[in-house]
Amino acid sequence: MRAFLTFTERLEIIARMSVPYSFMLLLLLLDVMAAPHPLNFLVAAPFIFMAIHYWSIYRPSMMPAFLVFIVGLFLDFLGGTPLGLHALLYLLASTLLKYQRRFLINQSFMISWLGFVVVISTVSFLQWILMSAFYLAILPLDSLMQPILLGVLFFPLILSLLRLTHKVL
Repeated sequence: MRAFLTFTERLEIIARMSVPYSFMLLLLLLDVMAAPHPLNFLVAAPFIFMAIHYWSIYRPSMMPAFLVFIVGLFLDFLGGTPLGLHALLYLLASTLLKYQRRFLINQSFMISWLGFVVVISTVSFLQWILMSAFYLAILPLDSLMQPILLGVLFFPLILSLLRLTHKVL
């Protein structure tokens, strides 16, 4: 048995790892981009959170806590939300998902979808409460409901794409 990997084996590992991380970067960019007027509803879809949710369950080593924290800070910085809000909520959700990994990993698609609905609803509700407290006003309910509804709508598509990137690994 060899103790070291050859150069081509290392390149293959790098190439395989670049696929899911590139897809996560695309989802992150979708989260922060400004869409043209007919498509501006897409901006509220929690695309990167779908990736955090998936990788926290199916391959936690792909989504370490520091990466979740950095992604959250990036969203806060570019989205104009209080610095640390997304970082805290996403880190909390990721940690809880990793603790429930044994239960969630072998579930059917419908249970996975239902689990995502529960988690995104909780995260969105906490975000809505914290943002309302930050602005000292009750924010409109559409800022609470839009990420939940769009997350539920887009989750099957993003989940299938995440599963494809997982097969590459």
